[in-house]
Amino acid sequence: MTRRSVEKRVVAFYPISNSVAFAVLEGQELLDWGMVQVKPKSPDDGMNRIVALIERYAVDAVVAEDHHGKTRRGARIRSLLSGIKVSALGRRTRWKGLSRDQVRETFAGSARTRYEIAVVLAERYPELALRLPPKSKAWTSEDHRIALFDAVAFGLTYTASV
Repeated sequence: MTRRSVEKRVVAFYPISNSVAFAVLEGQELLDWGMVQVKPKSPDDGMNRIVALIERYAVDAVVAEDHHGKTRRGARIRSLLSGIKVSALGRRTRWKGLSRDQVRETFAGSARTRYEIAVVLAERYPELALRLPPKSKAWTSEDHRIALFDAVAFGLTYTASV
């Protein structure tokens, strides 16, 4: 029995201003995670790194935020999400865009906010616990490390739906 017949391998991306968080999951198992630098002046270099991740892990699906629906993301991030989609489809890899509401529904009952979801994920995956940032104050910007937890949450939302 091959790996592909048992569990689907998924890579989920969550872009922020100068990097893209990623999480590779096989079913509920977290295989790898991290951040890829994407500099505004050289977006092609960042896209090459994203493509390398898709190819390295031989994923069955690529998941990210739906950049066409209800989103408050800027034009640069929407363009990056579009590039990730094109890269996935160009490699004949399944693409799934999910909304923030779909992620909240997956974690309904245990968490509602991005930070609460991150806490749940840090409990589920102890290897991520050291990367859990402190809760941001109303007057501070959100810590960039929260994007890593967003990527994991998007990946789990996808695996829960297939």
